[in-house]
Order: sequence, then C-alpha cells, then structure tokens
Amino acid sequence: MIGHGPLYFKRSILFGNYLHHKNYDYYLVSSNKEKRIIKSIGWNDRNIIKIGLPRFDLLKKEKHENINILIMFTWRLNDFKNNSFDYSNSLYLKNLMSFLNNVKLKNIANRNNTNVYVSIHHSVHSLCNFDITVPNCYKIADSNNLIQFINRADLLITDYSSIAHDFMFLNIPVIFYKLDNGDPFLTDYNKIDDNLLNVIYKTVYNVFFEEESVINKIIYYINNDFQLEKEYCEINNLFFYEKNNICQKLYLAIEGKYKNNTICPVVSRKWAENGVAVCVSSSEKYAPYLSVFLLSLIQHTQSKVDLIVFEQELSKFSKKKVQ
Repeated sequence: MIGHGPLYFKRSILFGNYLHHKNYDYYLVSSNKEKRIIKSIGWNDRNIIKIGLPRFDLLKKEKHENINILIMFTWRLNDFKNNSFDYSNSLYLKNLMSFLNNVKLKNIANRNNTNVYVSIHHSVHSLCNFDITVPNCYKIADSNNLIQFINRADLLITDYSSIAHDFMFLNIPVIFYKLDNGDPFLTDYNKIDDNLLNVIYKTVYNVFFEEESVINKIIYYINNDFQLEKEYCEINNLFFYEKNNICQKLYLAIEGKYKNNTICPVVSRKWAENGVAVCVSSSEKYAPYLSVFLLSLIQHTQSKVDLIVFEQELSKFSKKKVQ
C-alpha cells in the first residue's frame, strides 16, 4: 500500500477481498493502530512486518524563506464511476469552491512571501471529466510529484488524504477539513468511510467541519511560525514504529524472513554524504564486461564514488578480478 500510505483514514478498502491475507505473504504496517486494523480482518502477527513505508526515508523538512501551504483533498471516485448525478450540487464541490474563494484565504495567498499550492486529484480530469477552476492567486501542485511539495510545505489542509501521514511523520501541522460531511451524494463505500472517520478523527487533531474554523486555524499557525502543538507531536510520534533508515530495515526484515532469519551485512558509505553511489548487477557470464565498465567509470570520474555490485553467482575468481 505504498501509494496510499498507512491504512488508517480509508477503511472502506477493508470491505472486500483486496487485502485478504490469503492473497499475500506479508503486510507492512507503520504503527500499532494500523496493525490492529489489519488483524481485525484476519491477518496474523507473524505475517505483519512492523517497520513503516520506505517512502518516508525521502521526507526531509527543507529550509526556505517563503511560507508554503498545501491544500489537497481526496476525491470520491466511486461516485463518478457508479452514478450519473449532477455533482455540481454536491456538498463536496460547493464547500471546496467556497473554501478556495474565501476572501481571507485569498488574502493569505496574495502575500509576497506566501505560496498556497492546490493539488487537484488526478481522477477529476482523467476519469471524471470534471473541471475545477482554481483562482489565480493559488499555484497548482502536480499530484504526480508531491514529495517536493511535502518537503517544503509548512502546513497541509486535507480531508483524509494519505499524505497526512507524511506530514505527521515530519511533525508538520495538518488541518483536517471534512467538507463533504453528510453529503447525500456519498456512495455506500464512501458512507462507510464517512461514519468511520467520525471515530478516527477523535484520535487525531485539528478536525473541523466549518470553513471559518479552518481559516482561523491557518491564521493561528501563520502567527505561531507553524509550530505544531506539543501534545499533537506526541500523537504523531506514537503513530510510527520507525523514523530512520526505514528502507534498510525493511530490506533486512525481508531478508531475515526469506533466509532463515540470517541478516545480511549492511553496506555503509565509504565517502562523504555528498558522494555518489553507483549500483550494478552482474551474473558470472557478465563479470568480464562488468570489470571493463567499472574500470572505465573510475578512469572517467573525478568525484568520489561508491561502487556496489549486486550478485548471486559470481565465482571467487570473478570477485577478485572485479575488486
């Protein structure tokens, strides 16, 4: 579930066979809360890997001079696939457009040192053929490359997008605005999420159902240098098993499960953090060409380079030649 993050805000996916434990060997979870959810649908402890998502290793709060605010709401995809209603009358669209046209929010976006990014869900254009006009005072964030916006953002406003976890991981403030609360256009699956969210929201923070309350909280964080409240940081920190070297720890965990719990040695950097790592894979037959490639690389590279070779069958002779 790398794409949608920890399974916490979107429970409707549980009500089907997609995540049935018979379909997979292991499921990766980020927290005890997520683990309890998976166990509730039949998963066993021994088939749950408790580490977290590798994508979290890419998260790093970047220093910047401007204020950057990201607005990203989810989209009720099932509504558009299964029904043919006039969605211009939905609470979702009405409240979204009202929020984007809020005078106070526009004034914030028009400040010299402030960028307000709006990410429109890809389903709006590619599947729903529905166009949302975003006021010119906002910038459009590419939903296919969100990591750059996450790392430089000071605040996220969403309903229950999975990237809320990325912000929680970094202890960057999140404001949850449930703008389709009680929307009659919700499908059965959406209603499941709708009902469960009312419970889930009680376990997080900054949950609002009114536009003005959201605006006031945005202004609060601007005036307080976007410092997340201490008690909210504690909630965030309890959500994640790991916060460092997650990808490496996941690799070792998988290696341990598939190799009788033997742990492979960790490959550490030889050169400084700004050095380059080049990874290649080779069979025994390709070893002579690998040697030529590496020699050429060394002769034509002036910077410090770590060279890592992945192999399963190289002979001692070939390894010696490569080294």
